[in-house]
Amino acid sequence: MPTVIPFLSSALKSDITWVILCMLFTGTLGGGVTYAFSANGGSRRGGLGWDVVVGIGASLLIPLFLQTVSSDLLGTIFDLGKAPGDKHKAYFVFFSFCLVAAISARAFIGKLTDKVLDMLAQVGKKSDEALKSSQEAKEQSEAVRKATVAQLDGLEQTGPRPTHKPQSDPLKKQYGGRSESNNRRIEATIQPLSTSSGWCAIRLRVLSTDPAKPLKGSVSCSFLTLLGTSKNLLQLR
Repeated sequence: MPTVIPFLSSALKSDITWVILCMLFTGTLGGGVTYAFSANGGSRRGGLGWDVVVGIGASLLIPLFLQTVSSDLLGTIFDLGKAPGDKHKAYFVFFSFCLVAAISARAFIGKLTDKVLDMLAQVGKKSDEALKSSQEAKEQSEAVRKATVAQLDGLEQTGPRPTHKPQSDPLKKQYGGRSESNNRRIEATIQPLSTSSGWCAIRLRVLSTDPAKPLKGSVSCSFLTLLGTSKNLLQLR
């Protein structure tokens, strides 16, 4: 017994305890009101006990209802930084919500259930649309890749692929021969466009290695190609 009293004392200081007690009390009270308002309540099927159970069930659904209407009422109650006056007001409003829900329990549960099911259907619909868009983008990307491969295969059939290699790289020592310098790093991935053409797609990425100095705008990069040295501006994304 001595250990139970401190536990109860600590529990009663918690907002979550009072919220649960509020839902249970208003559910019971609302069930009694429904029973009293019903015609021939004493002989009605289920009686007072059934009305109380349904009322408590409706009150326990109030947090879900508040979530569906984007209300921050519970956030105000559980916020330790709120002024006592704001928390007391939030408690009274929450009490009223629970009581109204308990009194109109059957209608409230039915409408809330329909609303939640409709929201789930909308989420499923949006997910299907996003999946469809992703699939279409993937198909378009694959079509572009195939068209590029076909074009390069056609170029290779018209003559041998260039194999000339520059005798010297004028840019070789310009940047110290490193892929990372001055808080910038360049990365490259090479992917063959087909198994027979010998052509490849090169994807370059320029990254900042310092979170405090992110890349902005565009980055100037120098490339050595078969036609000589060229400088390009890469737009950042």
